[in-house]
Amino acid sequence: MQTRCGLAYNKFFPIFNRIYKKVAQAHPKIEFIDTWNTFAVNGNFSPIVADKTGKRGRVRINDGVHPTDHGAKILIDILKQKMIADGVLQPKIKSIKKENIK
Repeated sequence: MQTRCGLAYNKFFPIFNRIYKKVAQAHPKIEFIDTWNTFAVNGNFSPIVADKTGKRGRVRINDGVHPTDHGAKILIDILKQKMIADGVLQPKIKSIKKENIK
């Protein structure tokens, strides 16, 4: 069942995202990164989403706009992957302890 807040997200966020994307296209130093599908299930906003480890949690605080810690971690992962793909950020390499090398 959709909540009123969910219905508002489904109606307005895609409109806002189209506007943000169009503005970003007009400014070469701005890139729009669409996160709608990350926070949607079957195309509809979902207030609870799993992160890359499968842990589920609320993604927005009660104002409906700002992310919770869980939502922010998901956004950070998206941004880090994009920055790695663009060559702006180097992937973190796990260090190997000498005692693990044979």
